[in-house]
This record gives sequence, C-alpha cells and structure tokens, in this order.
Amino acid sequence: MMKLDKLTLEFNLPVWKKYDFESFKRSTNELKSIGQKAGVTSDRFKQIFEQFKQYAGNGEGYFLKQIKSATHARVLVHLWLKSDMFYTLVPISKPLLNALKRDRSGVSQLCLQGLLDIFFHRFDTLKNIDGFTAYLHAQLRKSSGEYSENAKLSRNAKQILSINGPKWLSEQAQKSSVDLANLIPKMGLDAYQNTRFIEVTKHNYYLKQLEAISASDSTNPIFDEVSRKDVYESPYSDQEFLGHKIISILIDRTHGNDVPKHWQKVVLTIAGDPRVPTSSNRYQRWWSNLGEARIRKVRGWLAGLDLKLFLEALKQSAKDQHLSDMERMFESRKVFMEGLLNEGVVSDSRLFLSSSAERYLKRMYKQEELPDYALNGSPDTSVIYLNVGGVHMIEGSHSFKLKLMDKLPTHRRLRLLDFSKKKFDDYSFREQLKQQYYSEYGLGKHFFDAAHDQHLNWQNKSLQFLKEHGVHVRPDKVLSKLRYKEYKQKFGIK
Repeated sequence: MMKLDKLTLEFNLPVWKKYDFESFKRSTNELKSIGQKAGVTSDRFKQIFEQFKQYAGNGEGYFLKQIKSATHARVLVHLWLKSDMFYTLVPISKPLLNALKRDRSGVSQLCLQGLLDIFFHRFDTLKNIDGFTAYLHAQLRKSSGEYSENAKLSRNAKQILSINGPKWLSEQAQKSSVDLANLIPKMGLDAYQNTRFIEVTKHNYYLKQLEAISASDSTNPIFDEVSRKDVYESPYSDQEFLGHKIISILIDRTHGNDVPKHWQKVVLTIAGDPRVPTSSNRYQRWWSNLGEARIRKVRGWLAGLDLKLFLEALKQSAKDQHLSDMERMFESRKVFMEGLLNEGVVSDSRLFLSSSAERYLKRMYKQEELPDYALNGSPDTSVIYLNVGGVHMIEGSHSFKLKLMDKLPTHRRLRLLDFSKKKFDDYSFREQLKQQYYSEYGLGKHFFDAAHDQHLNWQNKSLQFLKEHGVHVRPDKVLSKLRYKEYKQKFGIK
C-alpha cells in the first residue's frame, strides 16, 4: 500500500477591509431597486394603476372587490406609497391588507417590500399604525429567509416597526456604543437610508445629543461620528443634508468667539472655510444654505483660529532660527492681538503663511483642521490681517512693522481680502501697501505703521489710532499686568 506524505498547505489571506464590500453592497441595493420596479412598467400594471387612481373616491369597498391578482395588489401598494392623494382617499385598513394575501401563506415578497417601504417613508403619518405594524410583523415571520435583510429586520421588528422605532434605534446605538451608521445595516435597514424613519432616527441620535452635549465634553464619540462623510452627507430633507443641521446646532449654541475647538473642527471638516469665493462648490453646497448671520459668526471664530496659528508659527519660527529679539517681542504681540480678540472688536481675518510656517502647520494639523489661508512669497515671513472694528490691521513676523489703516488699497496686486487669490509677495506687505495707500487716498492721519519697540510706544500709538477711528480698547485689556503698570507710569490713564 502506497503511503502518501502529509501535505502541508499554507494560506495567506488578506484581512478584509470595510471598502472591500462596498461594490457588493451597491450591487445588492441596485438589485433590490430593480426588484421593486419589476412589473411597474408593464401595460397591465399601467392600466390598473390609472383605473385605481380614477376610482379612488369610491372608497374601501370598491377596492376590496377589485383585488383579484398579484398585479392588483402591487398597484394598490404602489399607490399608497407614491400618491399622497390616493393614500388619503383610500387609507390602509385591515380588510385591504388581508385582501393583498395570495393565499393563507401571506403576501408576495414584492408586496411585502412595498408595504415596508410605506412604513419607513410614512411611519409618523400612518393611521392605525398599530394594526399595520402587527400585520407587518406577521408577514415578516412567514416570509423572511434565514440570511435575508428582512430576517435581520424581523429579529427586532416589534421595536423597530412602531411609532417609537427611531427612538429605540437611537437608544440602541448609544447603549451598545456602536455608530448609528454601522447599526442601521446590522438591523436590516440599509435599504431605507433615505426615508423619513431614518431621518427621524438621525435627529434623535445625532442632533439631540449635539443640542444637549456640554461644550467641555471633547472626548464624546459623537464628534467623530458626525465628522464622517457618509453621516454628514446623508439626506435630512429635500433641501438639506444632515450636515446642515449639525453645523447649525453647533454655531447657534456658541456666543461670540468663545467656541470649543472640537466644535470648530467639526464645522471645518464638514463645510470648510466660509471665506472662500461664494462661487466655489463647497460654499454653494454648505454655506449658501446656512444664512449670513451664521457665516459672520464663523468668520469671527476663524479670526481666533487664524491668530492662534499665526502666533504658533511665529513662536516656532523664532525658536527654530534662534532669533532672540523675535522671541522677546513675541509675548507682547501675542497679548495685544489676543486682547483685541477677547474684547470682541475683531470681526474678520486672513492668514498669509510663509513656506516654512505652512510646512510646520501641515506637520501639526490635518488639512481639514486648517482654515483657508494664502501664501506669502517668503521662506520665513508670515502675515495676518485683522479687521478691528472697521480698522484694518496687518501684523507680520521677522522685523515686520505693524500697520493700521482706515481703508485698504484697491490695487489689483494687493487684493488682500480676495480669497480666490492664494499667492502674495512679501514686498506687497512691507512696502507696496503703504505706497499704494498714499497713492490712492493721500497723506494724512489714516495710515499708521510702527516698529515693535520694547518701550510700549507701539502699543500706545496703536490704541490712540484705534480710538481716533471709533474703536475704544482699554490698555489693560491688551497688556500684561506687569506691562500695564509700566504703561500707567509712562503714559498715565486716558
């Protein structure tokens, strides 16, 4: 007898990723859609469809006599789903539901699918919902295959197929710490993503949490969930994505520029910076629907973010290049600009990064966490523009003179607030801005620039300029306690 050596087989199977199943999922949903349309375009279906619409006013008794075949049953279900008028004139009733059955075994799979569509699309307007859902429970038990989507639904049908279904589903996601977006397909509800039922579920799950969550709760997983594209791009209504409601809640719950960083991150991830050209696709998709008041509010937030990033890059640059003078002057500039921001007089901003600052910030932040910015054609000098109560303030790094003016020059090479212009040159900020201002508006008291000395002169002159142009800021709000004491001794209190 021949003896065979033992065979040793090694299998190296890759780990399945979520996206490996996406094409299968799409094909499954396409097949479902085709199945739901089966027979709808036939001449027989169209003939019965028109007949039923014409005699809708005859009431239930007429239709009880007319349901003689599977096609009649499908037309009735289709009209309940698609025609609000027919649904009102011929409401769903127990006798009509019983008339849909082919025999004692129950309704056809196509009819059952149509009835489920009716529930998920109309669930909160259904009359006699308890009777309808009891009927669906019974039909699901009879017709669900072991591995079908309806089998998944059937396991929790009593809880899901009810007026409290969205609330129950939302609570299940929270109790089990499973993302709602992942729970929906597990419950056999993937085919009903764009229905009123799922819309209300998302409102209960995402929006109610956001309406109640504490501003200090930065670790709640809800923020990661609502930042997922498949969540914020899911439909909320005919005109809005869920992301519009998410953004609205976060913006409306903030006051002034005091916004939690994790809230700001969610808004930027979903909608991006509202200061981009209004013709851009992202602006049109998101910000055009949110109203001017919310846009102004977020522009105020972003002034704080721009300033934070500017100061961060400034500080890092001073350290990297061992610039002791720049490091020494950093704190006074930081206190001054942050003081203006905290006083609520900063309404707008724009950031112009050097190439080295851009590299640094891209190492420290994800792209979606950064606001829209432009590049200053310098390896080192970064610049920030702030609108301070109508006064235009421009500050920069690396021996840059602070500039204040009542109007911005309109020269095409400048266009500082044209967010479609992404590249600038250092000369424009350092020299051309002043030259062009005088060229357009003449000499006078409406342009001010100053080097950052250590003797509080630049702060004093800046405050006087702001005051002369209607912006009143107290010195103690833009100086450290120690420096304010020096200020009082040198300039007195005015």
